[in-house]
Amino acid sequence: MTKTTSYEISKELEEIGFKAKHSFIRFAEGSCEFAHVDLYCDNYRPFRKSAKVPSYDLETILDALPKVIGNFRYWSTWSSSSDCYIFGYVDGINRSPNLETYTEAGESLADTAARLLITLIKDKIVEINT
Repeated sequence: MTKTTSYEISKELEEIGFKAKHSFIRFAEGSCEFAHVDLYCDNYRPFRKSAKVPSYDLETILDALPKVIGNFRYWSTWSSSSDCYIFGYVDGINRSPNLETYTEAGESLADTAARLLITLIKDKIVEINT
C-alpha cells in the first residue's frame, strides 16, 4: 500500500485548490502509477501527455489539518472493533467525536486524512492556503 494520496484524491485536492509542497506526481493512466518529481525525466516520456496531479504524503496532509476547530481538537486512533484507522475531531469538553473519517478497504492513511481535509474545505470549515 502506498503512503501517498491516490490519483482520485490528488485530483480532488487539486480541484478545490489545495496546494502544498509535494514530492510525487500521480498519473491518470499508464503502468507507472507515480513518479518522484526528481526522477521525472525521459524514462517517463510516455506519461508526459497524461493527466498528472501532485500527490501528497501523509505528513503533508496531517500538517494541513487544523489542530483545533472551535472546541474541537484533532485526533486519530486505531479502532480494533472496526479494524480501521479513524481521523477526526473530538469535543474538548464532553469528548464526543465529530467529523470523523475511517479508512476504507485498500485506502492509504494519506487518502483517509485527505478525505477529512477535503470535507473541511468543501464545507468551508477551514480555508485553504494557496
